[in-house]
Amino acid sequence: MFVTKLIGLLLALSFSMSLAIADTHLPDENTLIKRFESLGLVKADKWKNAEAPDSTAIKSARVGSDVYSIADDSVTVFSLISEKNTDAEAQHVVDVCLKLAEVAMQNVTVDASNKIKGLIQQSALNLNEGSDLVDGYNFTTQYLSIGNVPALACMVEGFVTWN
Repeated sequence: MFVTKLIGLLLALSFSMSLAIADTHLPDENTLIKRFESLGLVKADKWKNAEAPDSTAIKSARVGSDVYSIADDSVTVFSLISEKNTDAEAQHVVDVCLKLAEVAMQNVTVDASNKIKGLIQQSALNLNEGSDLVDGYNFTTQYLSIGNVPALACMVEGFVTWN
């Protein structure tokens, strides 16, 4: 009797933990494109079919100094930075990365915004990559060079638990 109750309790606990650590997935491509447009980032007709360096089919669009992409499991923006690296450019990078999070997650909390800003700052100051879970989504920032042009990339991916 005790063993049966214990097994039942363990199964219930396991099930409730699975619900608490739910997988997050990005919305479908059409929803993402609509969100990009509604946030004023990319008009729907600007998206082009493209191929990532690993030969994955993606959608991409360039708007000014920003290059956006939509893949099956991620959305990304590369924000190209001029050699002047002004405060306005730094604020622009923060703004587009926060809006990218809104595209993927829709509602970005103040805590999530602060976490994202911290990752951007870490990457920019240390010239490297930062990554963390933000409201159940994997958010990655990376400082890099595209040719001789410095850039900061932000990427949002769904997160799937291993249970």
